[in-house]
Amino acid sequence: MVLESQADWLKNPSPHYWRFKRYQELLGGLIKKTDRVLDVGCGEGHLLFLLSEANKYGVDIEKTYLARAKAKNLQARFKPASAEDLPFKNSFFDLVCCTEVIEHINRPKQCLREVQRVLKPGGYCLFSTYNHFNIFNILTLKAFSSEPRITPGHMREYSWISFKKLVQNYFEIIKITQAGSSQLVDGFFQVVKLPLADFMIVLAVK
Repeated sequence: MVLESQADWLKNPSPHYWRFKRYQELLGGLIKKTDRVLDVGCGEGHLLFLLSEANKYGVDIEKTYLARAKAKNLQARFKPASAEDLPFKNSFFDLVCCTEVIEHINRPKQCLREVQRVLKPGGYCLFSTYNHFNIFNILTLKAFSSEPRITPGHMREYSWISFKKLVQNYFEIIKITQAGSSQLVDGFFQVVKLPLADFMIVLAVK
């Protein structure tokens, strides 16, 4: 399903809906029309719907995804590139988003170094990743397997401790939240502040 606007995306609950709702809450009020914003691992461009007021850039290693993103008339500039080697000069962006990327790549630290490099001093960055120690993995004991089982397509998975430590090596964390993959799970963990939802989300500053 191709969604034509930010409003359409936010009116169509899906497993992704609750994460994007958190992104919108965190980024609300931070972005000015003159800001340059980069979405690393932009995929088909869904997050760029939320960045409609900014000068938008998107990179992804998959050219098929970029073609689909371009077809959506997002008024963004797209480049095929790896998250570990961003094709931009130093201190170029006011905001960099890197959502659900670090679990898929070989060198996550290099990715964060690149985000740090292209981000302006005082600029914001948004990271998210899958929570290996979510409620489902704990109840099914998957999180405690002697041979850790991770989601197909993931190179690694993080706990809250390891995720925060990774980000804090390069940035100052200013906000932490989480999101579920359904209304029930998301709503529960917005009320019960246990770090057991499906996805971990961090807003940080350089």
